[in-house]
Amino acid sequence: MSAARKNYFLRMSVVKNLEQNYASISRQKSVDEISPLIKTYTPFAPYNEQVLLKPLHISNIVNTTGNTYQVFFDRPHNFNFGLGNVDITFSGVLGGTYTTLNNQVFGASDALTSVDTSVLITTAAPLSGTYTANSGQVVGDYWVSNYYHLLAVSLECLRNINATIVKVNIAGGCLITLGTNNIRNGEYLKFSGFGGLTGLSGYKYVKKVGERQIRLYNDVGLTTPVTVTGTYTSGGIIERTHNEYCEPLLSDQKISAYQATENFPLYESNENRLACYSSDVNTNPYITNTNYFVDYITVQAEIDITNDTTDLLQFYNQEMCRMIIEQAALLFFATNTSGEDVQLTEVIK
Repeated sequence: MSAARKNYFLRMSVVKNLEQNYASISRQKSVDEISPLIKTYTPFAPYNEQVLLKPLHISNIVNTTGNTYQVFFDRPHNFNFGLGNVDITFSGVLGGTYTTLNNQVFGASDALTSVDTSVLITTAAPLSGTYTANSGQVVGDYWVSNYYHLLAVSLECLRNINATIVKVNIAGGCLITLGTNNIRNGEYLKFSGFGGLTGLSGYKYVKKVGERQIRLYNDVGLTTPVTVTGTYTSGGIIERTHNEYCEPLLSDQKISAYQATENFPLYESNENRLACYSSDVNTNPYITNTNYFVDYITVQAEIDITNDTTDLLQFYNQEMCRMIIEQAALLFFATNTSGEDVQLTEVIK
């Protein structure tokens, strides 16, 4: 077989074995065999309702004026510069002194701003020479790093319970009178937008005083009341957090009456991006998607048969290596023979 064909069977075998072990991850044996090769429950904050699965590759860098440069990518970036805390790092940039961009961190202090799907940066000194087109990428935590194969994804979102705020009494602790609501005793809810008040923001524990009244506490035991100052004027939003594993959004579901909800979210992965839905194409104004938690196989799991320097036992234990070889052999025979009963001899170290 050619090297490419051998690698094909090994890739299929690695993914199949990791998926099987992941499905039974409750067993310590499975954990031992796959723990160096997968990442679990890794959080990524979505922007434009998506998280990128592959690093952004740079297609061109243009000097706009002075020491200001415009960086173009191979697809729309996923940076939310409106947050004011985005830092990006370049890697693999070639050509002239453009290589000095590598390993530098660019952020707000570098006038890092977005222009459509490109990024403007100001460097410490003008660059010289000619940039090598299509060289370089952006590294960082703005996509699923080291991504190789998706295993599972859960979606965390906030749903506005849309309760009417009647009044807020701050004497002796914060007491909120509401309209009709479904708040439960002991819930951990997010509060924001209460006009005229200081201290009534962020996540608080709730004690039901009556069907229409709640008192806020800082601890789960409901012993330390929240201290609020000021005089309530208007507004107020109360949100409930939902965190559920997503099911795949299949093509036939897109044209049916079946829709995603905060309790039954859906996901799709295509065009090197991961998108989760807590409502029909995320159009519900009362629901905000806040985090994706992703389980995935890393690129470390890929075996390159032409590499004779990396010791596979640094990443795979002996049992996992044996299973990969046997599964690859089964896949080979399944595609190259018509026999239904394929017998394999034991793999010897």
